[in-house]
Amino acid sequence: MPSVCVCAALQNFVADLYESSRRRHGADEVQRHYEAFKQHSDKYFSQAKWPSANLIAEECADDELFLTFYNEMASRHLFTKQKRGVISLDDYIDSWHNYREIFDHVLSQRNETDTITLTPQWAYDIVQEFVYQFQGFCQYRAQAAGRKDDELEELRQQTDVWALPTVVQYLRSLISRGQVRDVLKNRREHGSVATGDESNVRFLLGYFSITELSRLFCLIGNYEDALE
Repeated sequence: MPSVCVCAALQNFVADLYESSRRRHGADEVQRHYEAFKQHSDKYFSQAKWPSANLIAEECADDELFLTFYNEMASRHLFTKQKRGVISLDDYIDSWHNYREIFDHVLSQRNETDTITLTPQWAYDIVQEFVYQFQGFCQYRAQAAGRKDDELEELRQQTDVWALPTVVQYLRSLISRGQVRDVLKNRREHGSVATGDESNVRFLLGYFSITELSRLFCLIGNYEDALE
């Protein structure tokens, strides 16, 4: 998948999404700019990668947190548009480490000002893709025929990449740190929405982690935990 230069429309997209999500302008504005991602993907990148983070970093003031979320979107586009047989081991490894960076930040975050505004759609896309790429890597790893010796050796060495226990732990931690079950219990008992939870990154990622964790357990045949 070739990459392309960064045109003015893409510079504006990155700047607008950065400004709205990091300056906390509100979920509606963030969603409007986030929806432009698919539009630009279809228009400019139907057969190409999104520009690498270093090419658009100036448009978001080199904001490291925002760039990890940008990398996730770019990776998601790559895995969606590219045929699975062409995606490389490095693609899987880079994406894995980027997801870890996102989740580690969210789970360890103490300063509420150092956050990003996600919409429900954006949060769902992140968690759903996380499990999808785990499934894809398992299939990739199982298809050893025709692979070069150095690639097989790297696969053997990368035992922590997309490891099932770690994937499960991240989903469970997001559910726990997002206090999802407490919020849902409160809704059932009082018929109310806890103040602010719809814009809380931990809650949104944790909320969608419940369904994706269940889907993951179904994928590996653990139906008892899937019904938990």
